[in-house]
Amino acid sequence: MAEAMRKRPRWRRWGRLAWLAFWAGVSYPFIAAAASLSFRTWDRSGRAFYRWQRCWGRIVLWSAGVRLRVQGTEAIGEGPFVFVANHTSALDIPVLMVAIPHPFAFIFKKELLRVPVFGFFLRHSPHIMIDRSGRKETLQSLRLAAERIRQGLSAVVFPEGTRSPDGRLLPFKRGAFAIATEAGVPLVPTAIRGAHAVWPARSWSITPGLIEVRFGSPVPLQGSDQMPGEALLEHIRNLLQAELDRPG
Repeated sequence: MAEAMRKRPRWRRWGRLAWLAFWAGVSYPFIAAAASLSFRTWDRSGRAFYRWQRCWGRIVLWSAGVRLRVQGTEAIGEGPFVFVANHTSALDIPVLMVAIPHPFAFIFKKELLRVPVFGFFLRHSPHIMIDRSGRKETLQSLRLAAERIRQGLSAVVFPEGTRSPDGRLLPFKRGAFAIATEAGVPLVPTAIRGAHAVWPARSWSITPGLIEVRFGSPVPLQGSDQMPGEALLEHIRNLLQAELDRPG
């Protein structure tokens, strides 16, 4: 079936992109404004923001022709957690907006605040900024991020640091683990399968299809003294790879 979808005429795949861009673009300012207003005025917990965010994620997946299947939510409980996800597609963000079953924030780079409109709404959201302009700024950002997580808001990180061009798992960076260690919360390996086939990185062509999200069991960091530094990164990466490789 995947091969048959790939043989769809190019104009239909580009037409799907135009359809997605229209619905995502039209809905975003209204939903982002409502979500930001809720966060800035009456609900600093981020729960109302999360519901608005999830609504927008559903619009994006619908307009992209994505069927979403989520597995493993019974293993993760209430949190808070740091969800460690692979990154192969621009659809990973709306996929996680819909799949993660309780309020969370994305970790984002300070540079995104410069993006018109999008940066404005980021400033008025529970999403967590990391300032990497210097060692002092980075440490302060990590402490603020950890405090936000300890208050009950989970976080999502893409430890590869960029989208994989071929769908394979890239080496991990340390940032995700520094935040989780500072906050003292478990890590959850979060495997996104099929997003690369629907909308690959560095492509403007979309092919509707199935995307799966699989949550692994939380990994408590209280025992991470036995797996410091690179060993912890490799351990989590192996768990995530195992979720990606698990038969459907």
